[in-house]
Amino acid sequence: MVECCKNIGKALFFIFNGVFWIVGICFLAMGIATLVPGKIHDVMSELGHSTMTTAGTVLVVVGVVSFLIGFAGCCGAIKESRILLSVYITFLTLILLMEISVGIYVLVEHGKIRVFLYDKFSAITNVKKDGKEAAPLKSIQSVFNCCGFTKGCEDWDKKEAYGCTCTKGEKNCAVSKTCTNKANPGAPMYTDACYNKTVDYLEEHMTAVGGSVLGIALAEIFGLIIAIVLCQNMKDGAYEAY
Repeated sequence: MVECCKNIGKALFFIFNGVFWIVGICFLAMGIATLVPGKIHDVMSELGHSTMTTAGTVLVVVGVVSFLIGFAGCCGAIKESRILLSVYITFLTLILLMEISVGIYVLVEHGKIRVFLYDKFSAITNVKKDGKEAAPLKSIQSVFNCCGFTKGCEDWDKKEAYGCTCTKGEKNCAVSKTCTNKANPGAPMYTDACYNKTVDYLEEHMTAVGGSVLGIALAEIFGLIIAIVLCQNMKDGAYEAY
């Protein structure tokens, strides 16, 4: 009976580690997606906000460590090595603490992003073609199909807009009566300012990242409990090969 329970525990542990490896790969992918050029990375970098960069770096580290620790855990269970399982338990506990910290951090910052962006955007006016704010604004406009920060095309200096051109028939696209499309004279421009679209996108993704990390951390507690039970039930001499 005891041996049967032990085998069931090992089987559950291997299944958990298989999931743990997949989770590690997902964390690695999410971290890389946050750090390499893309919607989230480009916008946050242009705004000088470090929240997603910090979270991305931690996710990459956790992803790599999760994969390695999962391997050590499997070896410990197969060889019945209390040393390897103890290493697994220690590092899994540290990973759980990191994941919970990252999840809470991102969710807390999620609540601040709207105020942060509004303060950042509303302070920028009269953007000149070659000014330092032109490149960030053009990048955001290209990503979210919008024009200007908070006032639409009027955020551009002398109401001469760049990078706002849209195709006739698109949503929120019209020839402006107040601004000039300097990049394509006479062509229609996006009528929506970028503030709301940027905030909505970032809030959605920050909530997803934070919630996913916390959810996975809670699930990993199950694997931690199994590892502790296995380790406690192994004989002291079962790890002599190590």
